[in-house]
Amino acid sequence: MLFIIIVLLIDILAIVLFLRDALKPGTFLTMNCFQTCFWGAVLIMDFVAMGQGESANSVALGFMIFVLYVARLMLESSGY
Repeated sequence: MLFIIIVLLIDILAIVLFLRDALKPGTFLTMNCFQTCFWGAVLIMDFVAMGQGESANSVALGFMIFVLYVARLMLESSGY
């Protein structure tokens, strides 16, 4: 739960830096890499939990969020 809050705070930080014209491409790319790796790890943990008999509902949500962050990362890295 703590890491989810950290990821959301990084998004807020990116918005604030963008509004102040202080968001550099390298900084934004670094933030996106961290966030994408985090959601990838969450997705892997969801798959492991599903393999051990847990509900598959969280996998769908984790997959959607991961795909969104991968798309953001690809967009940022192509512009960098």
